[in-house]
Amino acid sequence: MNNFYTWIFFVIISVLLGFIKYKGNVRYNFEEDLKDGKKPPISWIFVEVWNHSFNFFIGCSIFYYFIDIRYKFIVSNGILNFGDFVLLFIIAMCFLGYFTHLLKNITQGINAILEKVISKTS
Repeated sequence: MNNFYTWIFFVIISVLLGFIKYKGNVRYNFEEDLKDGKKPPISWIFVEVWNHSFNFFIGCSIFYYFIDIRYKFIVSNGILNFGDFVLLFIIAMCFLGYFTHLLKNITQGINAILEKVISKTS
């Protein structure tokens, strides 16, 4: 049951951190609406908060895995793998808020490669 409370804690912390990051980085670019005093649409706010919350939840989950499982293995054997550095990189990207941008860039790169391959084969 302790594990259940840990995951609930991660969800709550992720939503709170996502909302705090949204409030700190509000970039509502519709200048006409800002001049009129209108607030951004609720759907835009939801997507922004969801993006940041998802970032933090993935970061918390990977950090929990790293501390709970990998750290004990590393301390007992003293061997760091390349995968451990990848995990630490992903944790850093999640907590800094750039993980979704990283995924978007990787997806766009794969799409560009596939478009070139498909256009050459047809």
